[in-house]
Amino acid sequence: MFEIIRNNKLFISLSSLLVFLTVLTNLAFPLLLQEDHALRFDHLVGLLAFILSITYCAQFLLIVMKERYAASMNVRHLLELLKKMKRKSYVELSEKEPTYLLNRIFGVVDSLYLFICGSFSEAIRCFFLLLIPLFLCFQLHYLLGFILLLLFPINVFGFRWINQQLSIKMKNMQEAFALSNKEMLTTLSHIDTMKQWSDAVLEQLFSSQLTSMYQTLANTNTFAQTTSLVLNAINQIAQIGIYLFMIQGILQDELPTSALILIGVLLPIYFSALSGLTKINLDTATLRTNQRFVNEELAAPDDFWNQTSEATLSLTFDHPVVSIGNHSFSFLIEETLKPGEHIYLAGASGKGKSTFLKAIAGLYPSEGISLSTKSTRIKPRNPETDKTIYLAQDPTILSRTIEENLVWGRKMTEEEKTIIETSGILAPIFQQRSWTSRLTENGADLSGGEKQRIALARILLSDAEIILLDEATSSIDDEAAEKIMKCLKKHAEKRMIIYTSHKKEEQRFCDRTIAL
Repeated sequence: MFEIIRNNKLFISLSSLLVFLTVLTNLAFPLLLQEDHALRFDHLVGLLAFILSITYCAQFLLIVMKERYAASMNVRHLLELLKKMKRKSYVELSEKEPTYLLNRIFGVVDSLYLFICGSFSEAIRCFFLLLIPLFLCFQLHYLLGFILLLLFPINVFGFRWINQQLSIKMKNMQEAFALSNKEMLTTLSHIDTMKQWSDAVLEQLFSSQLTSMYQTLANTNTFAQTTSLVLNAINQIAQIGIYLFMIQGILQDELPTSALILIGVLLPIYFSALSGLTKINLDTATLRTNQRFVNEELAAPDDFWNQTSEATLSLTFDHPVVSIGNHSFSFLIEETLKPGEHIYLAGASGKGKSTFLKAIAGLYPSEGISLSTKSTRIKPRNPETDKTIYLAQDPTILSRTIEENLVWGRKMTEEEKTIIETSGILAPIFQQRSWTSRLTENGADLSGGEKQRIALARILLSDAEIILLDEATSSIDDEAAEKIMKCLKKHAEKRMIIYTSHKKEEQRFCDRTIAL
């Protein structure tokens, strides 16, 4: 806390001066009212208008200066934290995962700004707004001042206890939010894969996490608001009691009538300052949680192949034209592919093989590419509803277990696990890992070949009728790639496969070749 003040003396000074002027505008009238016997009414109004004009103009200038300084302060603070993150070892960064760390870092920067602009300034404001009314109330009647003085420790120690409990709850909440945000960012950043998901898959991946995340937020807010409500109830009861005490004193001529006017101004100010302790409590808990973060952290049976459904689609190419932004790419192809055909897409580098495969998958808009059933031609292509799967050279790996990676977040059935284990496609990975092994961000702890094996294993569990492989075995050695291709051909005996590979020997697995 003191380090924050030392490192931002100018900002603290500006904030303190701004708060002092704000307090002066709030208390100008009751302070002048105390001197109403020495001032004529018109002089009182004129002096009050002058004080308010000066203080509001000064506040305007201080706000501009403070926020300009805040911008540079946030930049410096963020860069300091990024440098701390960069200095961590490669292993630590891989384990913690950069996207998670970045989410937490932005939370740290925001909490510091909110603390200085909010809680620190509010604490200074509350100090003056509590001290001055307390002093004036003691002058009116000692019992009145004593009641207000008693409320101060009740609120301070009450909010202190709330703060301790909130620190624990806020830590859990921030970790849940950062983890969920990180997984959503890394998962949804893969457009190729995301565009092929249905709404059901999207809900399957994120529904339970989002529910848990916002339920944690709701529980934290419920605790903060209900416990604060108890203290506010005590304050309100005391406020009503003071008004009744003042009315009785005036009726019995023990207090002057003007005391009621003064109390009518002072009490709302005093209790507003007490309730301001709630915000101080929340922001302080968030700051401490974030500072703690800075200090501590900166895997088939033979009969499976006969279980595939009868494919009913045919794929037609009629001189396709693919659009990417303002550019169009034409392909001089006129072909019709039937279910069960396995096609090798040939062409030199730069001929547009990846573009063509993505167009087939519906990821790029196109003309001249259509799917047909016995009764319907499907056009345009829809990657979310068409039974097509596109597998890129650099596949998507979630920051989840191997099991969840294969079936996009859900639990696998025993039959599905048997299919994968029997195929042997993940055998090298399972030498050191299991179904419940959690993978780091986008497969950072896997080799390129292992990531491709996981992506290819997904195909074994899919019901896609058209399988598009874009250099999908490029990082797998030749012998292993041959076994995987044989496995896929057996799996997709009645399905359509269109694939491209820089390994020319893989061309022998096709029924025919289409050259671009």
